[in-house]
Amino acid sequence: MEAVGEAVALSIERGARRLVLDTGLENERSQVLYRRFGFVRRPDRERPRPAPSVQLAVYTLELP
Repeated sequence: MEAVGEAVALSIERGARRLVLDTGLENERSQVLYRRFGFVRRPDRERPRPAPSVQLAVYTLELP
């Protein structure tokens, strides 16, 4: 959890406007963690993958 907070802080410090993360569609634990930090799932950015086992869920966080 600490690493996500550090990534957000570093991104803000370096002037990023948005963070984009992806995780396995089946990885609920990481998705819960991302949502705790304010990330929002963006299905519009998700693309079908050739094998269902590698399907990704995409999350973004708009930064101040």
